[in-house]
Amino acid sequence: MDFLPDSDQRALIAATREFVESRVPLRDGLAVLDDTRWREIAQLGWLGLAADPEVGGADATLVDETLVFCEIGRSLVPGPILTTLASARLAQWAGSSELAAELIDGRHRVSRAVATAGGEGRLLLTDPDGATLVLLVGDERAGLYARPDDVALTPGLEDATALGRTAIGALGTPLAGTTEQAIIAAVRRVLTILASAQLAGITRATCDLATVQAKDRVQFGKPIGAFQAIKHRCADMATAAMAAENVVFFAALTAPTGLSGSDYNALAAAALCRRAAFANARAGVQIHGAMGFSVENSAHRFVKRTHTLCTVEGFSRAAAQLGSLPRTDPLEDL
Repeated sequence: MDFLPDSDQRALIAATREFVESRVPLRDGLAVLDDTRWREIAQLGWLGLAADPEVGGADATLVDETLVFCEIGRSLVPGPILTTLASARLAQWAGSSELAAELIDGRHRVSRAVATAGGEGRLLLTDPDGATLVLLVGDERAGLYARPDDVALTPGLEDATALGRTAIGALGTPLAGTTEQAIIAAVRRVLTILASAQLAGITRATCDLATVQAKDRVQFGKPIGAFQAIKHRCADMATAAMAAENVVFFAALTAPTGLSGSDYNALAAAALCRRAAFANARAGVQIHGAMGFSVENSAHRFVKRTHTLCTVEGFSRAAAQLGSLPRTDPLEDL
């Protein structure tokens, strides 16, 4: 079996990277996607690559989506791309095909609702700017709701971003949703694997940027990469990046084609990619020295995006959840 990307997938990676570098480059530090860029993303098919053609999807695979989201992570592309994609999948599986088509077409942006710790019905909303819908994925129900009007905005962790605050009672009746556990688990699986893909992209990007810095910065008459402390750290970062990419692609490759199936490989990807992304992002800041904390440098932004992704998806619990599941046979998954 060939685990390397085929020619179509390599073309997808190249096209995605070309678009990202020209329209949302890392150096610009965009915090919000404007309407023009959002339409372009929808036209590229990012919001429904693996969705059915009946709702406007490209009938591709989760592996193809993983390739795209690795590139999104590499360049810290902003916006509710993952949440909108997952919402389209939920709408399709819950029988709301018209809404799914609208989401894939980019006619809505979807904010992700996350329950606050001890908040007693209080919710945090990610990417509230321009959002018309809210996705809430709970233990017993997953639903898409109209965005409440009375959302209080507060500064987000990432530079120039915002978070919304509202009450769960303000969401009203869902426009689409389900209490079927198989669908809820499938939506979570998509969110977990594609968020892990972004973390894998962060792990690779921080490795690449740190390696360039180690080659370019000169101290005591030689590049700092010549010193073992830096050289070994860069080698560890490269190993972590390769491991993260492999485990997330394996999770996508072995994900159930239907709604039901094991979450073992998805949780394994979440646990490893979380650890690898934090380790590489922090190491990247250290290798850049004082520059790593400056606004002009992107190193600190990878740390913030990693915190945001892991907090929203609850990846701090992934290792514990993984330990409670029976281990799967990799050969059976393939």
